[in-house]
Amino acid sequence: MAATRQEAAAGPSRELVPRPGVALGPPRGARPYRRLLSPVERIWLVADRLEPPFAPALVLEGEGELDLAALTAAVERAAEANPGARVVLRGWLSRSRWVGTGPMPRVERVEGAGWDARSGEEAPFLDRPLDPRRGPVLEVLLVPGSVTRLVFRVHHAVMDGRGLFHFVEDVFRALRGEALEGSSSEQTDLELARRLAPDPAARRREDCLAPTGARRGGDTKSVWRRVSIPGTFSRALPRVLCCVARHARSFGTGEVRIGVPVDLRGRTDAERSTANLTGILDLDLPAQATVASVQAALEQALAQHRAAAFVLEAEFIRGVPLWLATAVARASTRRVCRNDRYESSGTVSNLGRVPVERFAGGGFATRAAFFVPPGTASHACFIVLCGHPEGLEAVVTMPGDLASEGRLDELLDALGAALAPAPADG
Repeated sequence: MAATRQEAAAGPSRELVPRPGVALGPPRGARPYRRLLSPVERIWLVADRLEPPFAPALVLEGEGELDLAALTAAVERAAEANPGARVVLRGWLSRSRWVGTGPMPRVERVEGAGWDARSGEEAPFLDRPLDPRRGPVLEVLLVPGSVTRLVFRVHHAVMDGRGLFHFVEDVFRALRGEALEGSSSEQTDLELARRLAPDPAARRREDCLAPTGARRGGDTKSVWRRVSIPGTFSRALPRVLCCVARHARSFGTGEVRIGVPVDLRGRTDAERSTANLTGILDLDLPAQATVASVQAALEQALAQHRAAAFVLEAEFIRGVPLWLATAVARASTRRVCRNDRYESSGTVSNLGRVPVERFAGGGFATRAAFFVPPGTASHACFIVLCGHPEGLEAVVTMPGDLASEGRLDELLDALGAALAPAPADG
């Protein structure tokens, strides 16, 4: 692992000093940053109304101490170079847009001495709202303790995981006193998906099993757990997909379909961006699926740009008022919970190896990183995998009545076994 770079004793200045090739905001009188609200982002706004906050969190665990003033200055400098971090929602219906005139990200030190970062217990700060119309839409929390933790939370309609990684890297560049990469692209996922021109996606059916069986209890609020698995891994994504499918079928018969988020940046000539530019490909997993067959199916789906089809299919919601879309989604949630059948058995996102060596500066060095995905009552499961030099972090979010009676912990145990060294491919 990379050691922390030598920092000046006083830390970086709070003054926003322009760096070569980096614009710190538009010139006086210039049009502010703006980006159309995409249909998928509108879906995440609806999710936020159903179960706020719909805000993923990147948690960095490391060593050293960070000065809060220096961290605040670095975050503000990164937000100037990446105006997507300080947007607010303006306009209505198809004219809705993100505008970079919102407040700077909130930076605070919070009390978290009792938080073990294995679940959301003792971490009420992870439930704070992020208002898309008033802002801020992003916040950075310094959680001191025996392990120092930095938490970056963002509204999911504003950024995806890759966009947040880009912003965090710029924060650490600022802490080290380096030039920032910045980003000012106004591209949307819809623009990128249209370039890929995939075949239409098959209509989703509510016929899928949950990975932990039927709902038990009435608490639908999402909960999460984290497991750390040491070692190095190959084909982690197909292994996890097969594991989830096997686990779901151990509770009954039915279909297993899992959504796999795909970053559209690497599949187009996308500009550098912090926006939510992620598509989702749906992968059916038959009972006879193996790691090898799932890997082949993933490769074929990626070649066919099926993740972009999800973005195009969402276009129907562009002109639907949020109140109406929310009412429809709430009724759909009641039906899903009543029938115990879902549009998918869950979502599995593999963020790959997190570049923890880039998350060092200001006296802090990251040793491990994990991502806490958001959830809703109608979504059976959301799993995020993050690798780092010492192993892999898996975090699972699901409704409380699907996680009850120790079933979420059993799923985590199954994931650990599936990713153990040299497992059989089956």
